[in-house]
Amino acid sequence: MLVTEDALRRFIVSLRKGATEAASSPAVRDFAERARTLDPRSLVREGTALLKQEKDAAIARVVLRTLRGLLGDIEEHGEHSEFADEAQFVRRAVSTWAKRVDGDAEDVLLADDLETSLVAVVESSDITPAELKAWQVLRKSRRLATALTALVKKPVSPWFAELAAAYIGREVTRIAKSSRAESWQSKLDDVPVLLGLLPRLGTPPVFTPRVLRAANLVVLRHEHAPTREALAAMNAHAASAADLERAERIQRGAAVRAGVRAASARRAVKTAQRTTKTARRKTTR
Repeated sequence: MLVTEDALRRFIVSLRKGATEAASSPAVRDFAERARTLDPRSLVREGTALLKQEKDAAIARVVLRTLRGLLGDIEEHGEHSEFADEAQFVRRAVSTWAKRVDGDAEDVLLADDLETSLVAVVESSDITPAELKAWQVLRKSRRLATALTALVKKPVSPWFAELAAAYIGREVTRIAKSSRAESWQSKLDDVPVLLGLLPRLGTPPVFTPRVLRAANLVVLRHEHAPTREALAAMNAHAASAADLERAERIQRGAAVRAGVRAASARRAVKTAQRTTKTARRKTTR
């Protein structure tokens, strides 16, 4: 699910006011992540079952947004749409689920890749010059763990601590997804250090669970013992079935990208060989 930059800025304002929305359960977050991968009938079936179980209005909004996306695809591509055969079902489902949605809340905490999007808009949000300076130090640092360690030597406001935790979440998620287990600002061995900074930030309630989940993905993807030990010390070393599925999706995506890179490299070699042969023929003439 995508959210606008304005919605992210409003979320930052709500953080400053201490009035953020209640975070949905891990089951709801998992469903929101998978929603766009489901066919229309599976989406409705799983959404209905989860709504009965969780009683979270965000589920209905996720289903409705996804159905509207499917309907848009059908209307744009007609019979060439992947979901053309389900057009009638999707239209009825949109009408049905629209009646279940009360208002149009933004559900920022269910956004795809939230931490990355949030980190990107902080500097253009309504923050003080001192806060902006502190944030820019984090953004420009080549080693996030070092910059954050220096930051937490002084008291940090709760809302700024949430943003710092979101930054940690972005880095840990990128490391989990990276085939090389690194990002521009962090290495694999930085993950336990970043986890150790969470208590010093006051264990921010909104983003700490998301950081811990990303760290479990690091363990699943890269079998990193120090991260596993750090999670165990925090009583947070636990991977759900959804985490295992997510790790497998990341692994499949990494394999596909590796295959594409290998194919591109082979084409580049063949092109270079043909160029060399052509040049030799011209020389011999």
